Amino acid sequence: MNTNKFITKFRAFQLDTDGSLFSHYKNNIYTLVEARLPKGGIEVLLSDLRIHGKSKIDVLHITSWDNDHCNYQSLIEILNKLRPDRIEIPGYEPDSETGKLCRKTLLGYDEIHQERILNVIEVNNSYIRSLPIAQNGSSNNVVYQGDYLSLKKNDWSLIKLFRSMGFSVLSLGDLESCRVSTRLSKNSILSNELDVLILPHHGADNGFITGEFLDALNPKIAI
Repeated sequence: MNTNKFITKFRAFQLDTDGSLFSHYKNNIYTLVEARLPKGGIEVLLSDLRIHGKSKIDVLHITSWDNDHCNYQSLIEILNKLRPDRIEIPGYEPDSETGKLCRKTLLGYDEIHQERILNVIEVNNSYIRSLPIAQNGSSNNVVYQGDYLSLKKNDWSLIKLFRSMGFSVLSLGDLESCRVSTRLSKNSILSNELDVLILPHHGADNGFITGEFLDALNPKIAI
């Protein structure tokens, strides 16, 4: 099989329980969005990887510590069998015991592998400020700030635009903040490039998604 067949690919997986799971592939970089297993288990992910001639994932991107985004049993299987090189995690302390267990496990994963590379990246305000300024017309992914003044941990979810020339996907985690919604609706990169919108908080009616927001970003598909 020609492994260069797909330059960019986005996939939404079916789950057996509430939650979400996606994969994004670009230029030989395979990203799994959320630490969940699809209906059919780990073999479904391995089959998806084999399409690209891969046996492991390059990036594990977790948007929230809630169980429907980071399931502990799924996380352990992903770490053991898919061996991500880089893990992007929320930069806040979880409230739930399962969230705390997931975070502790991931930081332990970093301790095991840090002789080679810093695997686990906590995405917080200081990390985002250290990144180069995003440019229009580029193919580099973009990380946006959440509402770090909010008392709701949902508003600290990871926000990332998975970007390539001609196809871009925006992941919003469990965001609820209207301040973030307003800020993103005025972002020129999003308004000019967005193709797929992963709805925040699984499409909950919490005031984040408004007519003005959708008109400004004008996604081709919303999931």
